[in-house]
Amino acid sequence: MKRPRQIAHALRSTGGRFLPGSPLLRAALGLTGAIVLLSPAETRSFDVFGDFLDLTLRDFRILNTFAGIRANDNAVPDPDFPGSIGADLAIRKAIAEWGSRPHGSGLTDPSQDLLGSGESNFEAFYAGDALLAGGRNQNVISVIAGGGGIAITDLPIGDGWRIRFFDAARDWNDGPGIPEGGIDRVD
Repeated sequence: MKRPRQIAHALRSTGGRFLPGSPLLRAALGLTGAIVLLSPAETRSFDVFGDFLDLTLRDFRILNTFAGIRANDNAVPDPDFPGSIGADLAIRKAIAEWGSRPHGSGLTDPSQDLLGSGESNFEAFYAGDALLAGGRNQNVISVIAGGGGIAITDLPIGDGWRIRFFDAARDWNDGPGIPEGGIDRVD
């Protein structure tokens, strides 16, 4: 390992340039190689905007206007989610995963062993169907035309939220079971 004095001497003797075979060039290439090898093949990121969800805002409503042919074809009722079928049921099951413990019996989703075991400590409750998409702070999950991503959450979230799914972004499939057909199928 080179000491700082030796590195400074090497920089002075080369005029601060990396010469072929120089210790600085070898160190830079080694560091670059390590970064390339240790970096993930694909990286995803998210932004934190400094806003926090008020944990008293646990109610949500659904405006189900999903238009895909498989988005509302599940007519099998689930005893753990009374009154919901189709996309409403799929959304309620997804939100149950944010909870800290199994939802209901936890055994009514054939695609997994235990429903609602996400241990995320967000015990949301379903407040029924929404009549409109609502404003930015009315806790409504709805569909928006287009396909610029999967979904957006309107900010700020400190006094409520709104989640809007892009209808054309995926082949939304409400289950039950494994999603059928399409390249970007989502259950």
